[in-house]
Amino acid sequence: MIIGIENRLGLKYLLGCPDDHLGVPDIALHHADLARVRWKNASGQALQSFTYSLAELAAMLRTAGFTRLAFFGAFPDYKLPDVIVPLDDGGRLANELLRKGPPAPEHNGYNGDPLPAVFQEELGSLYRSLAEDGIAHHFVPSFFVRASQDHRPDSSMSPSVVDELFRALADRGLISTEPAPQPLPPSNRDRRSELARHSWRVRLPDGREAS
Repeated sequence: MIIGIENRLGLKYLLGCPDDHLGVPDIALHHADLARVRWKNASGQALQSFTYSLAELAAMLRTAGFTRLAFFGAFPDYKLPDVIVPLDDGGRLANELLRKGPPAPEHNGYNGDPLPAVFQEELGSLYRSLAEDGIAHHFVPSFFVRASQDHRPDSSMSPSVVDELFRALADRGLISTEPAPQPLPPSNRDRRSELARHSWRVRLPDGREAS
């Protein structure tokens, strides 16, 4: 499985850049409990969008059964990456890179606008300080994660093959299927269309559903 996702502790968010999903600062960067309270107070709605730190993502993936994880930092973000650097060497390469400042100009991930020059300057200064302490890799703007399981061979099944498999099972009456509903179009103009996603909601003979 390959994941591309923002870093909850991305340095630009700590400095006040709006969150890519909510479009406002100083909410999603907090732990889930506080983030829920602040979003409820600000919008009157329940928070349903969360991002996670490197350690949190690793713990979640291991809990889900993934035993082999590889983390990468993506600059300026995973949606339009200019630079991708491995993080599994204790952050050595990332910290060497960040001692010189951001490897690519960063932007507001909610609307794609470039961040002001003074903001870029502050990012560079803090990245250098964090890199000198050997911890800057925890504050990259976003991650790529490659996750797999030791006991399961790598799958080379394409989405079309999976679709054909589900249809064959449905034709035999073993499962009933229907396409899962697509999410609303994203407000972020950098995000790609969801139409390419292949997802199914599956109803098993005992009535249980999965997607």
